[in-house]
Amino acid sequence: MSDSEKQWNIGPETALRQIAGLIAYGLVERMPSSMASAAGAVPSVTLTEQGRRALRNALDLS
Repeated sequence: MSDSEKQWNIGPETALRQIAGLIAYGLVERMPSSMASAAGAVPSVTLTEQGRRALRNALDLS
């Protein structure tokens, strides 16, 4: 079980769908080192500038 599955109690398929959505919206991008990760593994990602702005805005509203 991966760290994300333990922390968020989600399966790998759900984690991959969530990450794919964040990538599609330009909020995160894959880390170059994660391109060769195992099939089905949750890739390492980093926030884009747009993702950082969205996160700051969300935190400012909370």
